[in-house]
Amino acid sequence: MDSGRTDEYVRKSGHLDVGQGHKLYYEDWGNPKAFPIIFLHGGPGGGFSDRHKLNFNPRKHRVIFFDQRGAGKSTPYASIEHNTTQDLVSDIEKLRKHFGIEKAHISGRSWGSTLALAYAIAHPDRVKHMLIGGVYLGSRFENDFVVPVKLPLVEMLNGFVRFMRFIKFIGFMKFIRFISLCKYS
Repeated sequence: MDSGRTDEYVRKSGHLDVGQGHKLYYEDWGNPKAFPIIFLHGGPGGGFSDRHKLNFNPRKHRVIFFDQRGAGKSTPYASIEHNTTQDLVSDIEKLRKHFGIEKAHISGRSWGSTLALAYAIAHPDRVKHMLIGGVYLGSRFENDFVVPVKLPLVEMLNGFVRFMRFIKFIGFMKFIRFISLCKYS
């Protein structure tokens, strides 16, 4: 068992060698008799944390938490080599097999929702249910607000105008609810 980030509900933790020089840090957390949930953190880059565990009840849920390639306690840290969406989908499948899980619930927020969708498309027979939030699809529209770029003032104002149109389109209260959900991803 790895020292460091663990709590009383962690049944097993360690690093899984997924090839190409990458090892994923994982924790098998919660009730071993519960139907398994594979949790996909946002980011990429940030890793999972104890605050993600607050969304689950350790007496009722079994959750496989793991840091994606280049993130958190996975090694090598911040590596972008061999770190594509397809690699990450393959990693989820390797984790599923490592734990002997036939089917799982898949849960993710922000980038984790994107990865959950990609996994479900590649392996629909391995997904029982999905719980995703703060869905990020990587569209140009979303990236204009997510990726910090240095833009001339005119382009920044045009981006702000598009953003305000978006808020008007979805409604201010829906936007506030969306933001309140995103703060936990």
